[in-house]
Amino acid sequence: MGKSKEDTAYAYAAGILDGEGYIAVPPRKDKRPGTPIIQVEMTSHEIIKFLYNLFQVGSVQKPKKRQPHHLQSWKWTVKYRQAYKTAEKVWPYIVHKKDKIYCILSYYK
Repeated sequence: MGKSKEDTAYAYAAGILDGEGYIAVPPRKDKRPGTPIIQVEMTSHEIIKFLYNLFQVGSVQKPKKRQPHHLQSWKWTVKYRQAYKTAEKVWPYIVHKKDKIYCILSYYK
């Protein structure tokens, strides 16, 4: 029995998150738990749209160029319970940042 198209898409997304993603629950200054966040920024608008369309959560921004000669980048950001739902879907496929995904999954338990 083969993988579904959806499984393949989540595995591909997990690869993007492993390589290019920022995944964290950064602590706040007052020592309370921070906000679970998953974020990808890159110059490929197509991949950012793919992530947004696959998970149907988060927001897409067009950040200001850091330098005039830089290519335009795009950023997909998911926070709070949307980050949890995203983490659940990529958990089986994440390799390098599994500990960071686990932090998001355990945040709401």
